[in-house]
Amino acid sequence: MKMPATDSLPHPYRYQFADNAKALGILLVVLGHARGISAWMVDLIFSFHIPLFFFLSGFLLKPDRLAESMAGCWRRVAKNLLIPYLVFFAIAYVYWLATRHIGIKAALFGDLHWFDPLMGLVTGIGSKLYIDTPLWFFPCLISTVLIYHLARHFIDSGSALFFFNMTALLAIILSPLVDDRLPWGLDNMWVALAFYAVGQACREKWYEVQRWFQLSTRVKLLSMLAVAVAWSVLALFNGRVDLNSMQFGKEILLYLPIAYAGTAGLLMLSSLLPATRALRWISDNALVIFPLHMLVFSVARGGLVTLKIVAADYHYTIVWALALTALAILVAVPAARVMRILLPGTFIRRAGA
Repeated sequence: MKMPATDSLPHPYRYQFADNAKALGILLVVLGHARGISAWMVDLIFSFHIPLFFFLSGFLLKPDRLAESMAGCWRRVAKNLLIPYLVFFAIAYVYWLATRHIGIKAALFGDLHWFDPLMGLVTGIGSKLYIDTPLWFFPCLISTVLIYHLARHFIDSGSALFFFNMTALLAIILSPLVDDRLPWGLDNMWVALAFYAVGQACREKWYEVQRWFQLSTRVKLLSMLAVAVAWSVLALFNGRVDLNSMQFGKEILLYLPIAYAGTAGLLMLSSLLPATRALRWISDNALVIFPLHMLVFSVARGGLVTLKIVAADYHYTIVWALALTALAILVAVPAARVMRILLPGTFIRRAGA
């Protein structure tokens, strides 16, 4: 196999639009999980927010990394993904053990054995990771990275792009016929691989892709508007989707086009936004915000209900959702500092990563 040329961009180099996209994406992830947002907002956010992160993961992989051995790839994946998975599972597990017999959690978890959540850790299946559902992303991404890396030792990026979009389409078509889930994302991974492959293909063809950035602002805005209209209409028509649970909406064949359109629209928007310290910080700490925000939600809601400040059947609104989103970001500030101290090799991002 002919390996791709080493990325010729100067080191350290950062793709500003990718930073902005990751920051906006993680904010949408947090908001999409908060109680109080409308169903139509959930439909729009879920239609592309996780595909966006698989795309960015593929895009931010330097092409020369693909020349590594499988052992080298595994070591990199273990440091960057497996360790965070284990760390945040441990945090969520300790919290679950301490609170499972308190308040509203008692009805859900009071009868479970202390070791029951460990099945989620071992399998990586989202439904079994109920102590912190977003953790499903880590096993799925680990499998995605490893399979893509293996495939690229035999085929080029164009062939990988075609092949993994075909396997994604097949996995989507077959999904209604399959009830049992496979461990470590070995089922939804086949869909994730399509977005990852597109991201890496865009990275390798960067000098062609970047022509978008040379267009006039007016053309960019009109293009973004056209994509946004098509995406929103189709996403609302298709309804709720969820890559975690392999739910692809009313018309499952629309899932990939909608996800690509939503991802493209956010990337367009991100390219128009200036670089800011706030967005850069959120992007750099997405690895902390992503697995931590649901725990913040649980602590906040459980505490308010237990203290009878908020009723268990309280009607949540968008104000609550926005407040919790802001709280999750604020809590991530000290949490990120602690993670960088304890595991600097994992939680400190290097330019050009």
